[in-house]
Amino acid sequence: MNKLLNYSINRAAMYKYWKIFFVNILLVGIGLSMVSCEKYRMNRDKSIASDNVLAETSMLDLFYVADRFIRMELDTVVPPSSGVCPVRTVEMTSGGYPIIITVDYAGGCEDQFGVNRSGQLRIVLTGPYKEAPTSVTVSTIDYSVNNFDVDGEIVIGQRVISAGQNQRFQVNIPELNINLNNGSVINWNGNYTFEWVRGDETPGFIFDDEYKITGSSSGTNRDDYEYTAKIEEPLYYTMGCRWVHTGKTEIRPTDFKKRTIDFGEGNCDNKAELKIGNRNYTLSLR
Repeated sequence: MNKLLNYSINRAAMYKYWKIFFVNILLVGIGLSMVSCEKYRMNRDKSIASDNVLAETSMLDLFYVADRFIRMELDTVVPPSSGVCPVRTVEMTSGGYPIIITVDYAGGCEDQFGVNRSGQLRIVLTGPYKEAPTSVTVSTIDYSVNNFDVDGEIVIGQRVISAGQNQRFQVNIPELNINLNNGSVINWNGNYTFEWVRGDETPGFIFDDEYKITGSSSGTNRDDYEYTAKIEEPLYYTMGCRWVHTGKTEIRPTDFKKRTIDFGEGNCDNKAELKIGNRNYTLSLR
């Protein structure tokens, strides 16, 4: 009788053991399958690349606005008519510098390229523009571009150059946050060198100014995935075009396949080619 009872107990214990064992195996399998599916999805996901481009475009927008309004103050570019959006105010110290320029887009206005800006930018110029060691700090105040909130600052430093060289600027972005319409946020920082390669002979007209850009960045995209990015072939940006029109950037997300963005060969449009592994996609830039 005791042997029969012990056998029944042992059998029940073994059944319970194997049941727990197989349940755990099943849960592990489901977990691995979910991880595998997520990795498969992310290795085809375009948002990391498009978010980096949006952050870079936001940085270029700050550079463009600062350059335009500083040159207005220096009387090399015709300013907007009085009372027309945006409104600029200028504060000067007794020694001449720093000069503080506030550009106020108020509730929003659209420029000739169809870009709608609202809020304010504060531009602080420490010395003669485009002369070393002058720096320009551009800070946002409740600022948005095409309904994306842009929060942060960029610092533009003039670099010492030798005779015969193109002028160069160091553009540092300590932190820039892009708040998207759905409540998600892109966190981004970077360090770039801008070489002024065309347009310096027409100081009163900025839209032919072209810059050759090198550098790198890092951040987290809208889904909180971390990545680093490096310009592999110099980017070319013209003030008369909102988007980069030439060059390649390589993006390396943590744990996922690298991405390569090809901006083309000179056409001013909002298209770029994205390569992930052996797959190619078209990016629509914003």
